[in-house]
Amino acid sequence: MKKSKLVLATGVLTSLYFGLMVLTILDSVGLIQNSANIDPNLIGVGLGLALAMMAPHLILTFLGMVFSWVAYGTSKAGFLMAGAILMSVSALFWWSTMMLTLILGAFAFVAYAGMIKQNKQASQ
Repeated sequence: MKKSKLVLATGVLTSLYFGLMVLTILDSVGLIQNSANIDPNLIGVGLGLALAMMAPHLILTFLGMVFSWVAYGTSKAGFLMAGAILMSVSALFWWSTMMLTLILGAFAFVAYAGMIKQNKQASQ
């Protein structure tokens, strides 16, 4: 069965976005720890609060990415729909990246519609 390029693009873009978010967090931790004038206890509290605020968004984006790759590997549209919903819901948890995650979610929904059409043509 032919693999959908749109589903592949959804997985790649979501993986790049998730990787960028993780690298940004790791870079921020390094910058904060290199500051000499900050109390180490305050660093721990600040990092804990920041991660607590970002964790739901990161978890949902990660799960959406996993479902997108599973959908690409298995050509099952249901996995892509789950990934699209997870990516769209993740936008509600981190407002600063809402437009990007909504675009990723919309991209996944379009890929879902294309996959349904492709699966129907393949079964005939």
